[in-house]
Amino acid sequence: MTNIVTIDEWTGDISFSAEATAADGRFLSLYVAPLPGCAWDRWVYTVDKKEEADDDNLRPIAIGIARNKEEAIAEAEEDARQWLRPTPRLEAVA
Repeated sequence: MTNIVTIDEWTGDISFSAEATAADGRFLSLYVAPLPGCAWDRWVYTVDKKEEADDDNLRPIAIGIARNKEEAIAEAEEDARQWLRPTPRLEAVA
């Protein structure tokens, strides 16, 4: 079973956000921003999900700090892909 994850284009001026969607319809919200007050100009990223389709509250499932914006975006995308990949148990059931 192949699972395609599509990452939307990142948007924003100071902070950046995007969505990752799996072929089966599951999706995550991705966010990166400069870490406030960091002397080394590091960036923080989060990958969030909704518990239910009509739920407006996002819940973080992955958080990290990267050396720059490009690394933060790449790490957020990788974490999203890992979370949206089907587990071996689900693949066996399908």
